[in-house]
Amino acid sequence: MVELSVDRAISDNFDEVLIRSLAERSFARERLFRTANNLITVDAPDGSGKGAIASSIWQQLSSIYGDSNVLLVSPNGFDQSPQSLEIGKKLKNQPSLSPSSVRHNSHFMATTMVNYRTVIFPALEAGKIVVVDSSEIRSLAYILDRGSSAAIRSTLRWIRGGRATFGLLAGNRILVTVSPDDCLANINARGKRDYGDPVDYNEALKRADCYALSILYLKGLKQDSPSNWINVENHRIETDDVDAYLNQLVSRKIIPYLYL
Repeated sequence: MVELSVDRAISDNFDEVLIRSLAERSFARERLFRTANNLITVDAPDGSGKGAIASSIWQQLSSIYGDSNVLLVSPNGFDQSPQSLEIGKKLKNQPSLSPSSVRHNSHFMATTMVNYRTVIFPALEAGKIVVVDSSEIRSLAYILDRGSSAAIRSTLRWIRGGRATFGLLAGNRILVTVSPDDCLANINARGKRDYGDPVDYNEALKRADCYALSILYLKGLKQDSPSNWINVENHRIETDDVDAYLNQLVSRKIIPYLYL
């Protein structure tokens, strides 16, 4: 068993035994996943510029392979398919559900499942490239941070059993590294705070810890060929053209390193 750090604020929300269980290979490796090289995921904590980077990857690949051959998907988005839209309506009609509960989180995991089955998988089978704005890494990181122990265990079952992603793992995984201070500054600068966004440095640091644990867990899953992990630092800078800066970052640090 690999010993994982449970210091700082992260230890206040779930016990050490559960955290250590994330590193048990026998716990994680319950099935063989298919690795799809034409599936690209982009993951990072809130306030990292992840969404803009995913959009830039999609735009740049579209210019290379054609607009009809590259798809940008938000896997847990309720607006991605008719089935996910229905799940979103059901959740909206249950306002009393606690966001930390299994039942609340299951709506998002089920949405990911149907979007993979009805949108992502068919596109991959048709030979298209699919860029995914956040992945099961984000789903696990969020619930590790904000969910109950039961919700964490439920999410782990969704992921390790392959239900959430239709037995698929991304062949290309982009990890955007941003400091907690920069994440907070970016969140504050955008003028609105979404539900679940960290509100101070400790919460931002805790979320980063949860992402690190989630990445470690995903790297322990058994797959038919290894994923290509690309780490990109996105430091906060003062510029009048953020889009140009991010486009350059993507063209230099991501596009040349993709396995397609």
